[in-house]
Amino acid sequence: MKKLLLSLATVLMMSACGTSNYDIISSYQEQDSEARKLETVATAIIRPVVGDVQVGSEKIEDKWKFTEKQYANLGYDLQSVQNRGLYLSAKKHNADMIVAPIFNFERIGEDENAYYELSITGYLGNFTNWKPMEAKDSTWMRANKLYNVKVVDPYKDNK
Repeated sequence: MKKLLLSLATVLMMSACGTSNYDIISSYQEQDSEARKLETVATAIIRPVVGDVQVGSEKIEDKWKFTEKQYANLGYDLQSVQNRGLYLSAKKHNADMIVAPIFNFERIGEDENAYYELSITGYLGNFTNWKPMEAKDSTWMRANKLYNVKVVDPYKDNK
């Protein structure tokens, strides 16, 4: 009887020590943590400035080639290609901007040597006469619905 009882106790102890598949799965926990990061924020308030654009009288015409890889790097996005072309043309002609640009974008060729070509036609523009923004400038902006602008003169005594 002692042997039977001892055997039964041994079997019970061995079965209690084993782990079932259910125990392993039910004890799994997924953990996700998130912390806030301190972001740098500019605290200076800068008085807005406005300027004029001096537009050249000579029309420029530029052509820019893009490989398949370059087009892919720009996300196959036509707006990104046009922005890149405007940047390249402004840099080439030492201008601040291209005024009234007209674009033509096409694929040249069908084989592995094919490329994309962006043609830009427009006028060179350079900023001049920078000055602090005044109330008359904001009136013009509001009239043309460019911005929701309210001019406050920080130097004026508001008593």
